Amino acid sequence: MYRPLRLLCAALAFLALAANAFGQFAESGAAKPHEQLDSALWVQSSAEFFANASQTFAAATEKLALALRDPTWTASIEQYDEGGYEKLPPAVIVNVDETVLNNSPYQARIIQEYGQHDIERFLEWCNEAQCPAVPGAKKFLDAAKKQGVAIIYISPRPEITRDATLRNLTRHDFPFEVGKDQLMLAGAWPNHDKRERVGNDFRILLIVSDNLGDFLQGTDESAKTRRDVAERCADYWGLKWFILPNPMYGHWEYSFHDYDYGLNRPARIENKLQALDPAHAKP
Repeated sequence: MYRPLRLLCAALAFLALAANAFGQFAESGAAKPHEQLDSALWVQSSAEFFANASQTFAAATEKLALALRDPTWTASIEQYDEGGYEKLPPAVIVNVDETVLNNSPYQARIIQEYGQHDIERFLEWCNEAQCPAVPGAKKFLDAAKKQGVAIIYISPRPEITRDATLRNLTRHDFPFEVGKDQLMLAGAWPNHDKRERVGNDFRILLIVSDNLGDFLQGTDESAKTRRDVAERCADYWGLKWFILPNPMYGHWEYSFHDYDYGLNRPARIENKLQALDPAHAKP
């Protein structure tokens, strides 16, 4: 056979075999590309996430002593503006999801099985009480407890998950002193209502969360506005406010969808693709 023709036949045979193999691979369900794959895998497995979370809580622990010594210290902008908090007992506010408990196994299920978030499946996950702990969280909360500081856990999880959430916290031996510490669930997301209620009864020393809205009002805005708000509050970060990385989900993502929580997955992906800017890193 003429050599070029022989090469062409060989190439076509290879392509046919490759296409057949790819088809079998795809049909087997072994490969399910998903936009959250890297972010969930990073949270679950990377040394960088472990280091980032650990250093965040270590820094927060260092600031506890400063906060306790200064009666005018508060991490709540609302509380500072209103005044009259100096003699209140001290407390720290920590978010539950992606701050002390890690929901990346649920995110893995979204990637491998569900396709997108579903509240009923999330409730099933919560009721399993199997969230791993975020690195560094227990050391920080134990340090707060030893210094007589109340711990306020906040989350928009529905109230029906209370028992399971407490079981999950207890599973990791997170401190929870009945009558002093609190688990505040339900309500709006972010947790403005909870933060303001805490400020009625406690001097808020520190706030630790994965979501900008848990620190201050006015964050349900565009990505650019949220970035500007974070920059205006630069003096708080690492001193009174400590934020955990959550590349999996949050208001940072919904800011690209005008906070339409019911938007379908293809539309969400398209919005995020349109938001990418190859010329400038700042939104």
